[in-house]
Amino acid sequence: MDEKEQDPLSPLEGATGGLGAGPSAGKVPQVVPQVRGKKILPAKVAQVDKGIYNTIRSFIESSPKPEYEWNTGVKLGNQIVYRKEKKWILTVYLEPTPGSAPTYIDWREKEGDLETEKEVATAVLTTYDGKDAVWLTNSRLIIFGTDLSVDLNDRKALMSTYITSDVPFAIHIPVIDILEKIKSFIP
Repeated sequence: MDEKEQDPLSPLEGATGGLGAGPSAGKVPQVVPQVRGKKILPAKVAQVDKGIYNTIRSFIESSPKPEYEWNTGVKLGNQIVYRKEKKWILTVYLEPTPGSAPTYIDWREKEGDLETEKEVATAVLTTYDGKDAVWLTNSRLIIFGTDLSVDLNDRKALMSTYITSDVPFAIHIPVIDILEKIKSFIP
């Protein structure tokens, strides 16, 4: 090696810090990340039942390729049913009205009185044994087994809300991914 050539793996002459000579010799420099000019939203993470979690995870991770049977719906009157055998069932209501589709009733106490708010489902994801997992209405996405009811017009809440469960290899599933996957089945 020529006298002027520097070995790319050796510390640079006169460099401070790093692995070269000086007070920090032999220490790995620590980099503290800083985020400037970016908003950071706190995440809301809800624990769900193992069966509901496995249903939702299977649903969002199912391939969208048309050749798979779960991407072919069966029209039954006012609804289209998609199913992945032994995993999940998605029912999409074409003209949802009370009586023709499940109705979610939200009970709230306001100034000492009980108020109810009714919402008709446009799509319902259930476990294969018929347990409700997710409802999509015109105004919100509801995850059963939790207190999650996310307003569809609140983009920040959709992006910062996650579900998870105590199952091996569980991941945090963003609510917005669940919403987008359900919407991909709605004609």
